[in-house]
Amino acid sequence: MAYYADDRFAAYLENEALGEVLQASMNQQAQTLLNKRIVPKDSILGARLSTFEWANQNASTAISDPNPGSNKIAVFLDTTATIAVEVFQADAPANVLSTIRFSLSEIRIPIAYQNNKILLSQPEYSIKVDEFKRANPGNNDIELARMEGVIGYSVVPKAIANILSQPVAYDLSILFPSIHFGSNAKLFAVNKGKAVGIVTEFRMNEGHLPCLCDGPDIGLKPPPVFQDDSQGKGEGDTIGAGGLSTPIPERKDPHKDFGLRPNGSGVAGLYISRKTASAITRIDRAAKDINLSVSDNGFIGFTADATVSFGEASLSFDTAGGGIFVDQDIAVTVKVAVTQDLCFARIPIGGGLAFCSPLHPNPNVRLGFYPAVDQQGTVKLRGTLVSIDDLNLTLVAGTIYDLMDFGIGFLAEFIGKNVLNNILADKLGSAIRNKLKEQISSSQWDLVDGVPVVVRNDVRRIFSAPYDVGPNSLLISFDYRNADR
Repeated sequence: MAYYADDRFAAYLENEALGEVLQASMNQQAQTLLNKRIVPKDSILGARLSTFEWANQNASTAISDPNPGSNKIAVFLDTTATIAVEVFQADAPANVLSTIRFSLSEIRIPIAYQNNKILLSQPEYSIKVDEFKRANPGNNDIELARMEGVIGYSVVPKAIANILSQPVAYDLSILFPSIHFGSNAKLFAVNKGKAVGIVTEFRMNEGHLPCLCDGPDIGLKPPPVFQDDSQGKGEGDTIGAGGLSTPIPERKDPHKDFGLRPNGSGVAGLYISRKTASAITRIDRAAKDINLSVSDNGFIGFTADATVSFGEASLSFDTAGGGIFVDQDIAVTVKVAVTQDLCFARIPIGGGLAFCSPLHPNPNVRLGFYPAVDQQGTVKLRGTLVSIDDLNLTLVAGTIYDLMDFGIGFLAEFIGKNVLNNILADKLGSAIRNKLKEQISSSQWDLVDGVPVVVRNDVRRIFSAPYDVGPNSLLISFDYRNADR
């Protein structure tokens, strides 16, 4: 797929799935005609379709691409259908006078793309009469011979042409519910003719957004103990170090905690380039900043304004776990103004600024997104908090208005212990955790719905999400096992 897609979006559908849908469609149309009696007006004879059977119900298929890039590819159905039509006595339908047998083979149906659908139509095929078998070989009735000729060389070929001419549409919006393939998708035969590839400039289906309620359960660890370093310090000096409650990484194992995920490819899947991965995991910077204000009007009170900014997201592929990493830096700034109540007014007595300094550089957070299949056969992109640096802060003294009464040591202790490590630590830590959960939830798309692929009525299905990953791309797919496969 990488050869055809490069940095564009691509999907594929194996010929197995196309062949089964094709056979199922033809079977359904044939069944409507099975055993239906047809008696021409004023005729003493009638006819009925008695058999329409495939030599192989799970026929193998191949996809041909005679002119790459031309959108002219076709699916070949490698099986033969046996067709039998009985001629009977009109006033005694159980009295079968003749059976005409046909074979339908060499079925080649062109594949085209239109409006988010794969269309199979305008087939080429071979149909031939294999046998005229009369119940009484000595019956030389002219009317019977005429009826056999009409059925063998006119009625059945026209009926088969009608059955095969009905277009079969494979709706990609059902198979890939979160993807809109656009109007200019190109089709290719890929994987040595075992699959049809669809390459396009896609967009995410905004009508199928992930639920923000489906975030991971992330805990918080306590903040570090505030370290007072105010001895002998003045305005503008570092007077202590503390931090916030930090979200706890989930420590999930991609090979164990996201269901059955073997290496390889399944019957349908998506090719995710770096450009596509950025669109799917779209961490929207405009909506990421956190602003929080808290205050207290006690005898010694304060107002604290905190801002958390997330840096530009960078993306890479987890070549060991088969997923997508999204890394961001977090910048935290807290401005604190300390006041005193003098009954008639509140007066400022000092302030401080807490931030990530060279001593404690901006913490990094890493999110991971991995394909996982659920029990309904849907491959979802599941997110997790892979790692996050401790949210450590450095406290710098601001203006001190009443140094004689309170001193810089009091300012360090009040801001560090009462404001940073007490009130703000949990509030701001919880806000960061909730923002990370929102970022994860907003990228947990339903990527492949496997149910339309699985056409067999076998209740013992085992679903999986095979993947193949490299430094610049990730293949996400759906597969299944049952009694027949």
